[in-house]
Amino acid sequence: MNKNVFLKPGDWFFGKGEGKVSTILGSCVSMVLWHPKHQLLGVSHILLPSRQSVVPGSGELPVTKPDLSGRFADELIDIFKLETPLFHVNAAGFTACLVGGGNMFPHSQNAPAIGEKNVETCRQLLTALAIPIITTDTGGAIYRRLTVNIATGQIHIERSTVNRFELLFA
Repeated sequence: MNKNVFLKPGDWFFGKGEGKVSTILGSCVSMVLWHPKHQLLGVSHILLPSRQSVVPGSGELPVTKPDLSGRFADELIDIFKLETPLFHVNAAGFTACLVGGGNMFPHSQNAPAIGEKNVETCRQLLTALAIPIITTDTGGAIYRRLTVNIATGQIHIERSTVNRFELLFA
């Protein structure tokens, strides 16, 4: 099946086939998981390290929710653990790439370093599963457009600075 999938914040893809998965990242992070033997791909668009990082009463996202959400790095790993047995694989054969985690407010001293926290949390979660991170493209004051080939796991990243976007939309 040929498919092209665009991931919005909180979305994830896990599967095989033809086509591409793409997303646009600022401080959000994509975990790209690739199993070369089974040609199985996982791609996410993570907003925050965990549900606990949401301020109660902020109204942004629900504080308690019984189902797992791809918005949060720790819950995305739980989704991954549920999906892998469906393809008769385990975490042992996967490799990972981390993309995103940019600083979207480089000139603000009070802005939270959410991009850095997202990247660090993803590193810790992957290390706990013994999934090697083979490459990263993280940090900096840039946006990224990530495109991953579903059949080959090949990654393409386009970068644009925060200032460039400010000029385009000013």
